[in-house]
Amino acid sequence: MKRSTFFSVIFYAGLMLAFSCHNKETGELLTISVETSNNGSLPLSEISNEIKAIALEETDSSIISRVIKVIECGDYIALINGSRNMEILLFDFNGKFIRQIASRGQGPGEYSQANSIAYDNVSKQLFIMSETKIISYSLDGKLLKEKVVPHTKADLEYANGKLYLLSYYIDDDKNGVCLHSVLYSMNNDLQIIDSCKIRKEHFEKILAQINAVQDFITVEKNNILVYCADYAIFGPIEHPFNPILKDTLYQVDSNNSVYPLLRIKFKGDGKTADGEKRIFLNNIYKSSRYIFADYRDMVDDNSFLFCYDTKTKKGYEMIDGYIDDIHNLTDKVTIYPLDANAERFYYIYTDMDNLRGNEEPNPTLYIGTLKK
Repeated sequence: MKRSTFFSVIFYAGLMLAFSCHNKETGELLTISVETSNNGSLPLSEISNEIKAIALEETDSSIISRVIKVIECGDYIALINGSRNMEILLFDFNGKFIRQIASRGQGPGEYSQANSIAYDNVSKQLFIMSETKIISYSLDGKLLKEKVVPHTKADLEYANGKLYLLSYYIDDDKNGVCLHSVLYSMNNDLQIIDSCKIRKEHFEKILAQINAVQDFITVEKNNILVYCADYAIFGPIEHPFNPILKDTLYQVDSNNSVYPLLRIKFKGDGKTADGEKRIFLNNIYKSSRYIFADYRDMVDDNSFLFCYDTKTKKGYEMIDGYIDDIHNLTDKVTIYPLDANAERFYYIYTDMDNLRGNEEPNPTLYIGTLKK
């Protein structure tokens, strides 16, 4: 089952922020080359020693249509079910369904759309990122607090004792408008304690921005890694998309300094022979050993997964996904980072051989740890 991509629209908002971070000069930028012409395969046993399978219980209250995000919550697993009601479901590690957390709506403690979730193991709080606010719940379903956050939100993660929120806003620029990518850090009371500008881009005109919610915030050795997605930017009719390929992963260190960490370099810089943008990047993230990317070739109309092993210096480009040779699944799978911890990953697989009439069974959740 493929992970769903959700979209939200940014309209003009003239809101100014004060940023406490500063740029940090570094040495040569790590650059990973991608040929965009290979269609290889990569068995999961090459990057992971063990993968646990968790069959998710199906009840009248836990019928899963598609999984948006999965996180660990102590002894439990929480996931966003991309059904019509966007449910947040809680399971134990045996796959037993426990309860639904919160519900969709416009009232206190309700969300218009659950785009991301995060969890603090110390305070035992589950945080929900909606389009207009962040809400926190206990795992027994009790509403703890909520706060309105005005900007468009792209990801929410908990790490290093803080809640991190990646957001976007637009303000006027002397030559048009400017799109800001901002990383906020918040405490458990949902108060902003710091903010850091990751990117600043100028455009002649922006009517709207369509962005996919993904796992843009990860952690490596207590440093926060951030990818600002290569979103489609709607501007003048003759230039309907953002012509800039966002091919860089950024690091925010413990001193709140931000700097480019690595770059994914595509053949021809991701452009056609006529100079038009060819590659559309969805995400870049990094573990201690592996670098991952998810991108689309808009000319050949193919979606690729990319994995680079920094130990062997070998890269893999895959159209259909990874081969699960540990559980010997029939179809290939797509892996995602589990929580903000990029050393662990998960994927979802539905066994279509166990159909009940015309209905799909609940999927199985697979959780693995990457080799180091």
